Amino acid sequence: MSVELVRRFFRAADARDAASFVQVLTPDVKWVFGNAPALHGREAVREALSGFFGHVREMDHEIVGIWESAECLTAETRVRYVDQFGRTFTFPGCDLLFPRGDLFREVRIFVDNHELFLPPA
Repeated sequence: MSVELVRRFFRAADARDAASFVQVLTPDVKWVFGNAPALHGREAVREALSGFFGHVREMDHEIVGIWESAECLTAETRVRYVDQFGRTFTFPGCDLLFPRGDLFREVRIFVDNHELFLPPA
């Protein structure tokens, strides 16, 4: 079940529909992306993702591995993005996902995707 929950999370992310994506999160979710301030609640995450999804045309997570512990699922990924200028980037990532039932109550995402926000040369 846990592996399928992680796969569902990434399928929802790759669809780039923020309103649908937040349905895999608990209403009181804690969301941390890299070194950005933590977000709390589905609405804050939906708003942030809506802005982010505006920077990418495509996003695809390749799951390299998933590891389970008592409270956390760890997912190693390679994330492919096509940005708003048509450039393609692939970055390694790692996500710490804390489930509550069949939703995630906390998500910590570690990926350095700053190149997406640099203007074309």
